[in-house]
Amino acid sequence: MEADGSTKPLPVPESRWERVLYALIVVVLPIVCFSLSDVAKPEWQSGNFSDYATLMLLPQVAWFFFPFLIYSAICLLLLLIAPQRFALHFVIRFGVYTGMVLAAQYVVLVTGMGASYIFVSAAILILSKWFYGKVKPEWRGGYVVMWLVLIIIIGLFIYHPNLQIESLKSFLTSAPLGALLVILETSPILCFAVMAVTSVKLFKIYEIRPPVLLWPAAGLIAWLAAYAFAWRFSILQAIEIYHSLPTSPPDCYIATASARGHRRIVHSRMLVTAAGAMWVTTQLQILKCAELALMALAPRLHALLRQGYDWFGPPLARKLTNPFLADLAYLTLKPFEWAATLTLKAIVPEIDEYAGRLYSPK
Repeated sequence: MEADGSTKPLPVPESRWERVLYALIVVVLPIVCFSLSDVAKPEWQSGNFSDYATLMLLPQVAWFFFPFLIYSAICLLLLLIAPQRFALHFVIRFGVYTGMVLAAQYVVLVTGMGASYIFVSAAILILSKWFYGKVKPEWRGGYVVMWLVLIIIIGLFIYHPNLQIESLKSFLTSAPLGALLVILETSPILCFAVMAVTSVKLFKIYEIRPPVLLWPAAGLIAWLAAYAFAWRFSILQAIEIYHSLPTSPPDCYIATASARGHRRIVHSRMLVTAAGAMWVTTQLQILKCAELALMALAPRLHALLRQGYDWFGPPLARKLTNPFLADLAYLTLKPFEWAATLTLKAIVPEIDEYAGRLYSPK
């Protein structure tokens, strides 16, 4: 190992703006994604492969990998702060190498969820870095601004394909949400890109060949052994969570049961989904959106309310076999539907569009 790395090329960008962006991608985005992953938790044992992949992203399953993720993130942060100093240490370089492996793991899991379009989004964002390097504007923050603009445009195309921007207000209310979703869903690929590029530079510039040192080899073997155990315990935890899910689609809740009322009153419609055929109302979609929002914003409160609802909801829903009783349940839930609609519209003005996608045909 060389004693001095001051004359070697930097393994990280020279621009402070790009280093901050690297730090945000590798540290902040994974934290946000894991915090919100409960929203995507499957509701029943559908047998779809995407459900298994989703379970591996839940914090209660993924926490076995957290020590590995934290180690890799710290190594990259140290490298971003003082690259000429910390690139000389194999422990730091090894953390970046293993970070690339972990990022690839989550790219595969996200792909298993069926969100293949994120590769196009990520490719556009990564190519923007190449374009920025060719143009090299005087303002160092130009790359960050260009990134944000691209993210907003991609978000509008993916999540608002039929959006007609009639005013500045409609654009401002639609763009941020679409941009946030693009950032979160492409984060595994962006993390992999950051770790892969940095790893290649570190390997080419700082690794000694030959001879091969014994202690790095021993460290690699120990890491692989711990990584294998993490996979084992994660899979067992995912299986346990999966078997705790209902064996049939959600059909025993009051809002779902109320959809069996008279169609001229509840305005229900039959949809054939991946989970099978079911009656759906706008009320059911709105209340489900409200539950997902509460799950993301206040998971503890959601868990408390859900525990109580799971206690009295199913027995009550099973009694709604008569269409007139279902009509009564539907009308009883109307105030909750109105309150949920007003609250959600204050946060997401186009909530009707998103609610309409719930329980939609696959």
